[in-house]
Amino acid sequence: MTYARARLWWGLAAQILVVVLCGGLLLSGFLPQMTAWFSEQLGPILALFLLGYTLLLLPLEWVGGYYLPKRKGRITFSQGRWWSKWVRAAGVQGLFFWLAGVSTWHLAQWLGPVGGIGWVFILMLLLTGFQLYVALAVAPFQMQSFSHRGRMVYHLESADRRFTGGIYGIPGQESIVLPRYWKDRFPPNIYDILLVRRHGAINSGSHGRGILLAIAWDTLLFALASWLSPGGLETAAGFLSTICWFSLFSLLAQIGPLPWLSRRAILEIDRWVYYKGFDVDALRQSFGHTHRLQEEYAEALPSLSRWTRAFPTLEMRQENMATPKNIKGGWQASRHAIFASWAGLNLLARTQSYHLGLPELWVFQPGD
Repeated sequence: MTYARARLWWGLAAQILVVVLCGGLLLSGFLPQMTAWFSEQLGPILALFLLGYTLLLLPLEWVGGYYLPKRKGRITFSQGRWWSKWVRAAGVQGLFFWLAGVSTWHLAQWLGPVGGIGWVFILMLLLTGFQLYVALAVAPFQMQSFSHRGRMVYHLESADRRFTGGIYGIPGQESIVLPRYWKDRFPPNIYDILLVRRHGAINSGSHGRGILLAIAWDTLLFALASWLSPGGLETAAGFLSTICWFSLFSLLAQIGPLPWLSRRAILEIDRWVYYKGFDVDALRQSFGHTHRLQEEYAEALPSLSRWTRAFPTLEMRQENMATPKNIKGGWQASRHAIFASWAGLNLLARTQSYHLGLPELWVFQPGD
C-alpha cells in the first residue's frame, strides 16, 4: 500500500472513530447522566471529556504522525521527538478547547444562546487574527520576517515538506506566511511567483471572501448544533451535545460548497498573476512544484477526492491558463473553516488524512 493510500485510510479511521463517539453520546442519553455526577459544572466535565477524547485518538495519531512516515522514510527524527511535539500541540489545543468551552458556557448562561454563539464568532475572529501565534504555540517553528511590497512576510522552518504556510490576519490586516524550504530550495523565479500568488489572494479579495465564508459557515453550523441540543448552551449536557453535533456537522466543510469555492479561488489567482504580467512559464512550472507537496490522497482514491479536494487538478489549471475565465472563489475557505472550528470545539479538527498526527499542519493546513 502506498503512503498516500495508507494515510487516507488512517485518516478515515480517525474520523469514523470520532463520528461513532459523537453519535453514540448523542443517542445513548449518557451525557445528562454524566453531567449529573458533577453537579452540572461544565469545567471538570469538559476536562475529563477532552482527556478521554485525546487518549482515544492517540493511537491513530501515533500511526499517522510517526509510524507511517518513519516506515516510508518520510521523517528522520526519533520517536521521542514526535512525542514531545505531539504533547505540546495536544496540550495547547486541549487548553484552548477547555477555555473556549467554559467561557462560551458562562456567557450563554448570562446572555442566553445568542451571547454564546456570538462569543464563538468572536473567538473565530481572534483565531484568524492571531493564527501565526497559534501556530507558533502549537509547533516549534523557527521564524524569520521581512517586508515585501508593503506587507510583512514570515518564513517558518518546518521539517514537514507539505507545510505550505498561508495568509494570516483578518481582511485588511493580512500578512504572508511561507515555508523557509521554498526560499532555500526552489528556483528564484518559482519562489517569486509563489510569493506573488499570496499577494494576489489578498489584493483580489479572494482571501477575505474565504475567511468570511469559513467563519459564517462555522457560526451557522454551531448555531444549528445548539438548537438541536436539549438544554442548549446553557446546560452542561446541552453544551456537550452541541460539541458533538457541531463536530458531525463539520464534515460538511469537506464535501459542501467550501471545497468548490476553494478550487475556484486557485484558478482565480492563476488568472490574476497571468494578467499582472508575471512570467507565464514560471507560473506554469509552479503548478508542479506545489502539487507535489499536497493532495497525495487525490491519486490514492480519486472517486472520493472529486468531492472533497480543495485544489483543482493540474489539468484544470492548465486548461484555465489556456482560456482564462473571470471566476471568483474563496481562498482556502474549506481549510480555514477547519481551523476556525476550534472555537466550537470541533473534535474532528485534527483528524484529516493530511494532518493526522502532524501538529505542524494543524494551524496552517496544506494549501495553495
